Amino acid sequence: MSQHTPYPTRIQNFLDALDADIDTDIGVLAQRHDIPAVEAHALAHTIRRLDAALVPIVPDEGFRARLKADLLGEPPVSGVFGRVRNLPPRLQVAAAVALFAAMTLLGRRRLMSEAGDLIDLFRDGPQEGGEVEVVTH
Repeated sequence: MSQHTPYPTRIQNFLDALDADIDTDIGVLAQRHDIPAVEAHALAHTIRRLDAALVPIVPDEGFRARLKADLLGEPPVSGVFGRVRNLPPRLQVAAAVALFAAMTLLGRRRLMSEAGDLIDLFRDGPQEGGEVEVVTH
């Protein structure tokens, strides 16, 4: 490197070379990129400490979905249908079948309860006074 290369460019080239081989000799890189040795050692020390301290993290699916919605300006997905929509197709079908079965069981239970009340009403006959009491839910 020559003195005609701007200093920020020399620093960037030094950092790129150090990033490519973090265990290389700092003195050799400093001479090659025309950087003062004291500054080169300080930068290398800082970079090595950052390399040891910063560990990559994989964000969870919820965070990625919220971030995507935020960046694209979409409303956040919430509720049962929003969650089912983000599932793979097989799980969407399974969720739909489970939801249908649950609604069927709840409807059947309510229907049987009302039918039982109606059967009791006819079995006991009309109430005193001849009026039939109708119960609705």
